[in-house]
Amino acid sequence: MFQRHRFVSSGLQNVLFYVFVACLLLAGPLVSMGTSQTLIKHNPVEAVAKDSLSDANVPAATARAIARFDVVPYQVFSGTFEIGVVAFHMDGVQMVQFEYETLTGPRTVSETSMRLNPRTGVCEYWTALNASDFADGPVTVKATVCPNSGLARELSLELYANAHNTLAGGETLYVSLSGDDITGAGSRAKPFRSIQRAITAVTENVARYDGGEIVLMDRGSYDMRGPRFDAVNNFWITIRPDEGLLCSDVVIAPQVREQIRTRIRRMRYYNLSLDFSKIGQIYKEDSHWQWYDHCKWYQSEGWAATYPGHNWAVRNVGFNGLYVTNCLAEEMLYGFAGCNLVRSSHCRKISGDAFQMSRMVVNCTADGVGGTALEHHSDLFQYWDQNENVVVYGVKAMNVTSAQDFFFGGLVGTSYVNCAFVNVAVHNVQDRRGPPFTQYHHIHDHVLFMHISNPGQLSMFRDDTNPPYTGHNVKFVNCILEGLSRGTWGGKGLPDGVSVESCHFLQGQLHGTRATTGEISILDGPGSRFSYAGAGVAALAGTGQTIPGFSHPNDGAAEHGAPSRGAFVFDVNVPEADPNAK
Repeated sequence: MFQRHRFVSSGLQNVLFYVFVACLLLAGPLVSMGTSQTLIKHNPVEAVAKDSLSDANVPAATARAIARFDVVPYQVFSGTFEIGVVAFHMDGVQMVQFEYETLTGPRTVSETSMRLNPRTGVCEYWTALNASDFADGPVTVKATVCPNSGLARELSLELYANAHNTLAGGETLYVSLSGDDITGAGSRAKPFRSIQRAITAVTENVARYDGGEIVLMDRGSYDMRGPRFDAVNNFWITIRPDEGLLCSDVVIAPQVREQIRTRIRRMRYYNLSLDFSKIGQIYKEDSHWQWYDHCKWYQSEGWAATYPGHNWAVRNVGFNGLYVTNCLAEEMLYGFAGCNLVRSSHCRKISGDAFQMSRMVVNCTADGVGGTALEHHSDLFQYWDQNENVVVYGVKAMNVTSAQDFFFGGLVGTSYVNCAFVNVAVHNVQDRRGPPFTQYHHIHDHVLFMHISNPGQLSMFRDDTNPPYTGHNVKFVNCILEGLSRGTWGGKGLPDGVSVESCHFLQGQLHGTRATTGEISILDGPGSRFSYAGAGVAALAGTGQTIPGFSHPNDGAAEHGAPSRGAFVFDVNVPEADPNAK
């Protein structure tokens, strides 16, 4: 079970502490220092390797590129397939080099700029694979992310090419609420009664059903339990509604609230609703992968309902393989927590944390993340433990109420190494003097905050705790911040190892180079769109710092000759309650 590590105080002591901190923040920030400790966590799908371009004489010499594949692995493609990498570095990314073996020999493609990937809708470093260039079967793509200085990162991605259609898709199994697990054959004419019976059939003959589907034929709620043994399949097995049924028509909702263990090695849930008032937790085995695509997660008992354990919706110990694309989490305690990738997804009415501990969040939105539905320490983003290579890129969050925008907490040993938070806009509903606050705890080594906008919430470096905040190669660039300060009594300026460039402050001390000030608020717009209002808006356009190697069509540079300060709009199709696209 995952435990939430938090800084806690109570009663009068709590009130006095926050009053004290608010005074510090309003008066002007408070200096810390220290060396950094690099703690690396490896992902089996995205391995770290290959040092290059290092120069011990520049500050970025120890900073490794921050990068992840924006691709769900193990997919089968038969035509053109665009694959992308989101990458950042404090000194900019020189290029992303893709390498793979084709029928005619090794091929290398170098991408030097971020472009809009038509498959994902994300502005990233991408290239297109053509299935006809490969023999049918597994394809390994390596991507080496080379910064302008510092350490490169090598990523690895596994896919399957099938241009000649020799990788026959597995057979389809059918489940109906009027079917029979004894006399049924799993066919459309004689379907099974339960999902459990269909999964059992898969485990009994994996080769026959590998890459196939389990089709739920009727509207209604389905129980779901796993079999006794695992199915070690190579391709994704998809469970989905029958043609013509919507996401809201077909609900996974066991009769008794309990854990679900499907025991399928690679399982894709497509266009389904999952009721986590009826599901204790989906227990993903450590060596398994799960992919939720165009699904809806919700609690039928509402976002104020509490359950024993406060578990994540899907267990993902070790962050081995949990992928969420084009999904909606609504009326939940947690949104999309503990995921390897969350893309083009939306959180609505989350009483706890929206994106807790997820390693990559790209082009997502949220509306209604609040600490008022429950007595719960709510966060838009919360991390703890040892974090390496975290990417958050393109998030719009509206109506964040009495919740921390960013909470980098944890106990002794917690660290944040090579992490990037880029283009995040947060509309806060709270007392601007706090609490709550955005809080930075523990070791931060090569952590980037670029184009962040969170007016309405003060931010604080917690160098008053034990262990204190320690920074190295921490950069704030082109941000709009309510205020930025320290927790130490009497401290001034910024902690050692923290730099601020071209940022806008609404109150408190102005930090770093080319600072501006003035009132700014965020106004909601359709989908992922938003706008700014206030007297300070005039200071934003075209006054940002150019970030080496980074560009986006909406960052203002094309219009003004230089990027604007603050988060900029991005485009994403926000999933509705009944997503039914394929």
